[in-house]
Amino acid sequence: MIDVQSFDFYLNKKVTDEPIRLNQYDRKVPFKFNLYQPDGSAYIIGNDIPKIEMVVGSTIIIISTGITISSNSISFVIPREAALNSETGIFNVIVESIDGTERVGTFCRDIIVESNAIDENAASSALITSVIEDLQSNVTTATKAKNDLDQSIGNGMLANYVKISDLRALVVEIEHPVGSIKPFADTTDPNIKYPNTTWIQVGKGQVFVGVGTGTDKNTLTKEFKAGANVGEYQHKLTYDELGIETTKTEAVGYGLPVGGAGFGDRVMVTANNGIADAHNILPPTFGIYMWQRTA
Repeated sequence: MIDVQSFDFYLNKKVTDEPIRLNQYDRKVPFKFNLYQPDGSAYIIGNDIPKIEMVVGSTIIIISTGITISSNSISFVIPREAALNSETGIFNVIVESIDGTERVGTFCRDIIVESNAIDENAASSALITSVIEDLQSNVTTATKAKNDLDQSIGNGMLANYVKISDLRALVVEIEHPVGSIKPFADTTDPNIKYPNTTWIQVGKGQVFVGVGTGTDKNTLTKEFKAGANVGEYQHKLTYDELGIETTKTEAVGYGLPVGGAGFGDRVMVTANNGIADAHNILPPTFGIYMWQRTA
């Protein structure tokens, strides 16, 4: 720890004692200025506001914060950023009224700023130790800040990846909820395309039709239920489905009443033995893969 540098100041009087000596390396050196009346009695600061002016060559440093007041003493530390040259100067301690409108006291003392050659004494050694410790602390702080930043960036990228993944799953839930049907023109498997979902292939070889009761142009109605399997690829027509109307009339000119004796021997009668072959009733088609989500 650097010892406190204590000096006496007298009101409105420039002390001719040994000047205050500073080194260019002096930073964060604690000072204590004791203020006295011209007769040597203590100058009680009370509610007044002290301000310190440090003038070294063309450099002026004003210290108005970080000052501790105790009776007739003020304590402060030279700011780290103070740039000192090897010159002479002066310390001015100005005491203003509490409202800052009146200067009620001025104290001053000479300064000598010595070159940057560090003396090999206890004070200099303590200063060097302090500087090294500060540098080490700053390096440690900077390294930790860099590591924290790297970790923060890494965590941020990971968080964004998770969010993108969640967003993709949300889109799937919105666009393809359980029960929905999705067509594919190729062999794409939605179980693989949409992770954490379950799909089954449906409607193989079937045409999809809307559920409900429909009416065709001939006003014929038919009900279609969900999942019902109706229709056929080929159909063999029955005699009734041919739509042929057969009538039996008297063979005029032959004198043979319908169904009478000799009718069958003289009139050719076609027997209804049914239709031999089934025929294709498929409409033009285009094959696709149909999948239904089940979970």
